[in-house]
Amino acid sequence: MNICLNTYPSAFAVPGGGEQQLHFYREAILRGQNKWPSLNIELFDQWHPKLNDTQLMHYFSCMPSSLDFLNVMKAKHGIPLLISPNFWPEPENWKSSGVYDDVNAILWLANKIVVNSVIEEEALVRLCHIDSSRIAVIHNAVQDSFFTPVDPELFRKKYNINGPFILNIGNVEPRKNQFAFLKALKDFPDLQLITIGGVRELWYLNACKEEGGEQFRLIDPLPPGSELLRSAIAGCDFFAMPSLRETPSIASLEAGAAGAKILTTDLGSTTEYFQDYADYVNPYDTASMSEGIEKTLARSKNDDLSLRIRELYRWDVVVEKLVDTYSGLIGTDLRVRN
Repeated sequence: MNICLNTYPSAFAVPGGGEQQLHFYREAILRGQNKWPSLNIELFDQWHPKLNDTQLMHYFSCMPSSLDFLNVMKAKHGIPLLISPNFWPEPENWKSSGVYDDVNAILWLANKIVVNSVIEEEALVRLCHIDSSRIAVIHNAVQDSFFTPVDPELFRKKYNINGPFILNIGNVEPRKNQFAFLKALKDFPDLQLITIGGVRELWYLNACKEEGGEQFRLIDPLPPGSELLRSAIAGCDFFAMPSLRETPSIASLEAGAAGAKILTTDLGSTTEYFQDYADYVNPYDTASMSEGIEKTLARSKNDDLSLRIRELYRWDVVVEKLVDTYSGLIGTDLRVRN
């Protein structure tokens, strides 16, 4: 059975969590090949598409520009669609942005929709009136390497970092909210925010540099799961993800798995994953973020969150449900049953 993974054309120009998710799913499926030997997973090749041999397309996005392509796949070629929208359908007034009709059309094209939390499922049902039977909840996860300790000095020496720092892994863009967080960080002049990631909007990066000054530093993206990335997590005072929405951020999960203290937005599905093991802030309120920084600095480190993530949120665990979802859409059990 041939299943094709695909996303919108510019996705990997500045890759984020959705693009990582695509690759991590694929890698986990390949690692478990002995459990589902009849499953052949491929990346879509627009120059040599194998549409006649494709039983299912798993598409990672609901960008409006995807609509024409998905219409052709389903209407002309009859390929069932599993869509991971990787967006947060809140607040309700997002309809005014003008993209609602296209996004809704994409979701209604899907034979099944994959979301990353029960909270996200509930929001999607409420906003787009899609029956929950058409939605599969498959949580985000981490690579096993994040449970292996790494020397924090590797990162510090590589980038000549001497003082205390808060780590943020993600692209610099308004949704990640680094600018507002830097305002809150002025109450802690000895701390620096180090962001590891790309730049989605140059004007926003310039604003962060102006606001943060010496308290802000941007480092180019590091390979996912690399020793240097894990060393950065090991060396930080805590990990911060004060975004306007998160589902819940693969980077936050990875940091939690590696043992970092977590400060995160209270909007999105973060509470479903982190429960009482993280500190939460209102990303629209500078005072809330300042209080969150103080609270997280005072929190003692422990292994509770790491143990929870190890049990529930590893790619080799969550991919089992993904394969079962594939089986249901294809109408063939892909697993080897004893």
